[in-house]
Amino acid sequence: MSNEPSAETGVDAAQEQPVVLVVDDDEDIADTYAMWLRDRFDVVTAYGGHEALERVSEDVNAVLLDRRMPNMPGDEVLERIRERDLDCQVAMLTAVKPNSDLVDLQFDEYLTKPVAKSDVVGVIEDLLLREDLDEETREYLSLKSTARTLESQDSDTIRDPEAVDQVKAEAEAAAESPVVQRETAELERLRSVNELLRSVNRAVVDVDSKEALAESVAELMTEKLHYDHALVGEYTTAYDELFPEAVAGSDGDLDSVSCEPSGPIRTALDEGDARLVDPGTHQDHAVGRLTTRLAADDALRTALVVPINYRDSIRFVVVAWAENETELTDRERSTLREVGTTVGNAIDSIQTQQLVEDDSIVELELKVTDGSDFFVDLSMTHRCRVELEGVHRSSGEGIVCYVTVTEAPTDDVMEHLADAEGVDGARVIDDRGDVVLVECRVHDGSIVLELLETSGNVTRLVADDGEGHLDIEFASDVDLRTVLETIREDFPDVDLVSKRNVERSYESVEGFRATLESTLTERQDTVITAAANAGYFDWPRKSTAEEIAESLGMAPPTMHEHLREAERKLVDIYLEETSSGDRRGA
Repeated sequence: MSNEPSAETGVDAAQEQPVVLVVDDDEDIADTYAMWLRDRFDVVTAYGGHEALERVSEDVNAVLLDRRMPNMPGDEVLERIRERDLDCQVAMLTAVKPNSDLVDLQFDEYLTKPVAKSDVVGVIEDLLLREDLDEETREYLSLKSTARTLESQDSDTIRDPEAVDQVKAEAEAAAESPVVQRETAELERLRSVNELLRSVNRAVVDVDSKEALAESVAELMTEKLHYDHALVGEYTTAYDELFPEAVAGSDGDLDSVSCEPSGPIRTALDEGDARLVDPGTHQDHAVGRLTTRLAADDALRTALVVPINYRDSIRFVVVAWAENETELTDRERSTLREVGTTVGNAIDSIQTQQLVEDDSIVELELKVTDGSDFFVDLSMTHRCRVELEGVHRSSGEGIVCYVTVTEAPTDDVMEHLADAEGVDGARVIDDRGDVVLVECRVHDGSIVLELLETSGNVTRLVADDGEGHLDIEFASDVDLRTVLETIREDFPDVDLVSKRNVERSYESVEGFRATLESTLTERQDTVITAAANAGYFDWPRKSTAEEIAESLGMAPPTMHEHLREAERKLVDIYLEETSSGDRRGA
């Protein structure tokens, strides 16, 4: 079993979006294809053959090429691309029924119009999977595509049946190559992993609880990757144990198991990478004990461990077992990391939604005397009071905080923030002499950021003379012990002052908050929150739209678009909420 990731494809390796060139003389059609592809790829559009040859380059990974175009047909464009020896995959598409002249074209895939979004996206995704294949294998796949396309036509319409038979014979001969057999088997596995990712993306939309999500992911591991058994469990740092949430391919429930620091589960979680292990060689570890409990009578020879790390407090793991040995390529491992990220993001969203909607939440009060938090350090250094007025996530990494600082010179405050390692930038929004309101862009060095990474909602932070007090809300099912352990790894001097279970009434503000959560997009919520915190709605305005857009890392027109839509939705919610009150009685 191949297990270790290569240096080039480690967890932190930068991954740029593949570049796809869309070529069609019909601008509306070309723009439609581009719109379909733009979510996943960097798309370049050309409205004809000459423009395509100007735009194609070594940076292009795949070309979607219309065959029937005036002035320069797709056949000639394809020939010119091949003459340049550009290493890009080409999918041709046309409304004309294919014929035996296809055998002379060096395309990689062929589509016949009309096509749906799934056809276009699917063929590009599949072409990109072939990029690292041997030339012999790519030639075989091209021959196979040509043969498959011609076989789909009525034999009576084929002008040169012998040419078609020749292509079929060449494809069958190429299939006997050991290189082709090995790489096509790897390609099929990679296709299965990609289908798993697509299925997970669809599944996360339909579930509203961690349990339902875990069940879906476990079932998909057995359905899409054909593993015999699969488990999804939550790892708790406080107990060093894995608590199974869902099992597929086996009846019954599983009890929790302890996870050794050097075992496969902890290693996968700590390194953030999927790995294959032999259950037989790990009988004393969690994977081995789970194997015995799950399927003692089966000869399970492979266990795949996929970590689900999201932010600091969400640590789940998928373990899947198979009776046959298998390998794990770097590209499969990369896609499985994306699966883990997708599931972790969904769990975070579920916990955030529960925090808004649940009748019962947990409130913690923490005391912080750790100077590594720059808010606490600011209050201690300048003997002042620092109070958090608002916070929201930046469009990139980190957060934007709005704080009032009392009884400290503004110049001293700004100099302190400029020297703080975790602060990317700060600006004064309102200066009233003894009280100053400051916007800070933060990527590290604050317990506020740490708490937001644990799906908590910070409702209060006040720091006086080096002692900070925070109030945080959590969904009732969040593992608070793990949260505190995670926080104390970076901020040791944090004490739990109190913990309260709070019952909330939804005839109040929380009902309105739930409505907002379900109506505003995440970007709209971020923009309107930032505008309010930065004094954009005050008169005179304390911040311009350009300043807010810069703090969010987005273009001013984009910020204005999100702000206008958020304002419209807020008005609609207000009018709906008051429709049975004063307006109706008026």
